[in-house]
Amino acid sequence: MITETTTEQLIELIKQHCPKGFDTYYEKYSGFLYGICFNAVKSNIIAEDIMKMLFVKIYTQIHLYDSEKTNFQCWLIAMLGCTVREYYETNNIDCCFKLEKFPYFRII
Repeated sequence: MITETTTEQLIELIKQHCPKGFDTYYEKYSGFLYGICFNAVKSNIIAEDIMKMLFVKIYTQIHLYDSEKTNFQCWLIAMLGCTVREYYETNNIDCCFKLEKFPYFRII
C-alpha cells in the first residue's frame, strides 16, 4: 500500500494503471462505496456484483474524471449510481430510480 497518498496522486496512479494505486484506492473507498451500494440494493449478493462492475468501470473510465467539475468522492458516487441502474436494467429488474435521490429507490 502507498502511504500518505493525496487524492490527486491516487487518481494519477490509477490513470497510469499502477496496481499499487488501484489497491490503495480499493482500501480507501471500497467500504464506503459498498455501504452506499448495500443501502440502495439491500442484498449482499447484488451489492457484490455491482461493486465488481463499478471497479472495472472506474479502472477503465478514470480518464473521464475532471477535478475542475467535481470532487473525486462525488464522481465515485455518481459512477456507483450509474452502475446500480445499469445492473438493474441489464438484469431486467424494474425499479423506480432517480439519481438525485440515490441511494433511495424502490424495486417495483
